[in-house]
Amino acid sequence: TDTAAMLCIFNLSPDDQTVAVRGLPQGAALEAVSAQAVLGDGVLVLGANGYAFIALDPSSAAAFSDLA
Repeated sequence: TDTAAMLCIFNLSPDDQTVAVRGLPQGAALEAVSAQAVLGDGVLVLGANGYAFIALDPSSAAAFSDLA
């Protein structure tokens, strides 16, 4: 059986949020269901009420930190 993990990040505020992302696997990308989200160069930007879904290998050690 294949195993997979899904990373889900939500911005429940009316303001854009930007966070640093590290530990994602090479080639990680937003799933099509994501909205108001941009991922690139180790940064995730979520627009107002935006959300991001990123498929991961279960062994991934993704981590986030606030850039503000």
